[in-house]
Amino acid sequence: LGIDFTLLNHRMNGSVDVYNKNTTDLIGYMPVNPFSGYATIVGNMGDLNNKGIEISLRTLNLSMNGFSWYTTLVMAYNENKVTNLQLQSPIATGDQKVTRQFLTDFPAFSVFAYRYAGLDILGDPQVYLSDESVSKMPNITMPEDIDYLGTFQPPWSGGLSNTFGYKGFEVSVNMVYNLGHVIRRPVNTFFTGRLALTNPLAEFADRWKEPGDENHTSIPSFVSNRSLSSSRRSIEYYYNGDLNVINASYVKVRDITFAYSLPKEISNRLKAEHIRLRMQVSNLMLWKANDYGIDPEFIGTMPVNQGTFTLGLNVAF
Repeated sequence: LGIDFTLLNHRMNGSVDVYNKNTTDLIGYMPVNPFSGYATIVGNMGDLNNKGIEISLRTLNLSMNGFSWYTTLVMAYNENKVTNLQLQSPIATGDQKVTRQFLTDFPAFSVFAYRYAGLDILGDPQVYLSDESVSKMPNITMPEDIDYLGTFQPPWSGGLSNTFGYKGFEVSVNMVYNLGHVIRRPVNTFFTGRLALTNPLAEFADRWKEPGDENHTSIPSFVSNRSLSSSRRSIEYYYNGDLNVINASYVKVRDITFAYSLPKEISNRLKAEHIRLRMQVSNLMLWKANDYGIDPEFIGTMPVNQGTFTLGLNVAF
C-alpha cells in the first residue's frame, strides 16, 4: 500500500509505502538420499516473510536570486522472519546453531553466539549453559545454550542529502545511516600451533599468560601443543562468543561533492556543449556505535579508513 503526495505548490513531494510480503520456494541446498550419489541438490528449501515501511521526502527549502537549496530524506524499516526451512539435518548441538544464519522463526542473516563466561585458571575460554552452569569442555553446548543477538542486516536504513546551488556552482552533502544490526568483531584466532608460521593480531599480546590473568583479560592462553589444546577446550567459545558481537549501527557522509559548470559562452568557445568540474570526498564516518574503530561497511582484521578523494571532469560535445 502506497501514497504519493505533493504539497506547497510542488515545493514538497514524497511517498510512503508499506508492505507485507510472503516469499515461498526460496532456493537453497536440499538434502537427498545419499544412495542417489549426491549429498545435496539445489531446490526449494523454505519460505520468508518481509514487512516494513519506506518513506521518501524531497523539499525545496529556498529558491531566490539564483540560489537554491534542496533536501531529500529517505527512511526504511524492514522486519523479516524465516517461516519455513528444510535443513539438511536438524540442529542438534550448540556448535551447529552458532554457525547458522538461517533458522525457522528467526530473521534472515541471524547472529547466534555462545554466552561467554570468561577464562579459567589455565586461560581456557568458558561458556554458560542454559542451567547457568559454566563449562569449557568442547562439544558440550546444546541449541538452548546459544543466544540470538541480532541480524547482520540493518532493520533501519536510509539517507539524508542536501544540495545547494548558486549559478554554476553546486555543493551536495549526502549522508547515509544503517541502524539496529550487529557484526562479529574480527579477533585473533591463533592460539595453538607454531608461532613462526603465522602473524597474529595485536591483541595476541594481551592473552592470558599466567594464573591471575583471567581476572583482567578475556583473551585465551596460547597452547603450542595442538592435541592438548583441542582436547581440553574450544577456542570457538571465545571468537564466537557474545563478547565479540558488537553493534554495527553507523551514520556516514557518503559523499560531499563540489561542482562547477562553466558558463555557456565559455563552453561554446571551447567547442563543447557542456563542461563540468567536480571534486568529491567520500565515506567519512560521522558516528559509529562500536568502540573498536571498525567501519561496519568494511569489516576486516584491522580498523581501516575508507575515505576517498576524487577529481573529475565531464565534457559533452
